[in-house]
Amino acid sequence: MTSSRERPIRIWLDGCFDMMHWGHANAIRQARLTVGEPCYVLVGVHSDEEIERQKGPCIMNERERYAATRACRWVDEVVEDVPYSPTPEILKKHKVDLVIHGDDAVVDANGKGCYDEIIAAGIRFQTVKRTDGVSTTDLIQRMLDPSIMDHFFGLKRSMLTTQRVSQFSATCRPPRDDDIIVYVDGGFDLFNVGHIELLRKAKELGTYLIVGVHDDKVVNLRKGRNFPIMNLHERVLGVLSCRYVDDIVIGAPWAVTAEMIEMMHIKKVVHGVQPIQSIHLENDPSSSEDPYLEAKKAGVYVCIDSGESVTPTDIVERVTKRHALFEERNKKKVIKDGSTTGQVKH
Repeated sequence: MTSSRERPIRIWLDGCFDMMHWGHANAIRQARLTVGEPCYVLVGVHSDEEIERQKGPCIMNERERYAATRACRWVDEVVEDVPYSPTPEILKKHKVDLVIHGDDAVVDANGKGCYDEIIAAGIRFQTVKRTDGVSTTDLIQRMLDPSIMDHFFGLKRSMLTTQRVSQFSATCRPPRDDDIIVYVDGGFDLFNVGHIELLRKAKELGTYLIVGVHDDKVVNLRKGRNFPIMNLHERVLGVLSCRYVDDIVIGAPWAVTAEMIEMMHIKKVVHGVQPIQSIHLENDPSSSEDPYLEAKKAGVYVCIDSGESVTPTDIVERVTKRHALFEERNKKKVIKDGSTTGQVKH
């Protein structure tokens, strides 16, 4: 029998995890690295009611946020409906050894530090560096103002480096000769429970899932406005943080060609139930055709219903409708001297 000293260190993080993005995932990834393996990461996620009481409404509802957090590859367990400020009692119940949060100050609706009580109780607390270049607030601003294009080519454009890709893919494995390889492609903008369920069901068709993420130009041709809200680099990291994904084709071609199917040893090509679009890309005559024509000819095409109806367009509509509420929330984050308080928790 394993003694208490031999068991994996149990790490606790908590937060709203609204629009679970790659910054959230990176905080959880960093948490695992603080003690190394083996460890066990528990993520507490607040309910809609608790968040509303503390700082205002979320974009995604609690069911969607629980599911998105649970799908993160670095999460071992999600604890639902946890208090905004963790208590020694709840941490003891879950046998927590270490509490981790980003290095930003976080306070509750009364201005009290969310972790003051557990620190006073002598529970080990540690911070990890907050991920630069991504935040829920920034994503909201992109959605509210279609003229904001910095995420495509401005100063705020996220840069995908080999180091970041290697960090996010460290637990992925190469395909084996006996793997049944499944391929699914798309924009995967504002990565959400609809995408996650599609990937989960696609993975069940085989043993190795490759995801093709279309580049910004393709997504913009399909969706218009300032879509994608997240650029290619951000979308790649979001998909790569999902536990069902084994590999990614960055800037995947619009059409799945016969050469791709053969070269990548693809046994199944998956698409959701949404209508298949035809778009025209310069210097690519195949782009105006059904992008899955070759997969259908080869008998490997599969249509899957994710069972979830939420789309990036739906998320933008939610934000637009709640604009006034979010503006009020953001004003509370700024005090007269220009510093910030009441930061949004991960």
